[in-house]
Amino acid sequence: MTVHLWHTVCIVVVETLSDRLWSVGLLETDARRILASPWPQLPAFWLPTADCVVCFGRVEDLAAGRRPRLWPDGRPGAHRA
Repeated sequence: MTVHLWHTVCIVVVETLSDRLWSVGLLETDARRILASPWPQLPAFWLPTADCVVCFGRVEDLAAGRRPRLWPDGRPGAHRA
């Protein structure tokens, strides 16, 4: 659930920063191909998304009374007593 909430925020942030890099004179003249390519934006998008999933997913688990875990396993006894 967390990735659905935060991936859009990360996309907007990365796109905004990418657009602002075009105003840097040195990058505009010397790195035009890199700025025009979507490939450098991919890791710049996935890293903050992964950070949000880990941080906010843990908070969601704790708020729901579940033990924090990396992958939801669907077991019914996963709630804390």
